[in-house]
Amino acid sequence: MAGIVAHEINNPLESVLNIFYLLQRHSSLDHEAQHYATMAEQELLRVSHITRQTLSFYRESAQAIAVSISGFWMTS
Repeated sequence: MAGIVAHEINNPLESVLNIFYLLQRHSSLDHEAQHYATMAEQELLRVSHITRQTLSFYRESAQAIAVSISGFWMTS
């Protein structure tokens, strides 16, 4: 379930990141507004990193991995 939610968050997040990238570099913004746009972009990048980490937990491994559960060995 976490993987599905992270994927659904990631899609619109990428669009918003692109908008902030363009906004930050727009010539009509003064220095203070550019600073705030940069801060917002950095925070969105942090959220993007968290969603990518969550997606990496969701993705299945291509190979079986041995795990020990209370002394019993299993292959997942």
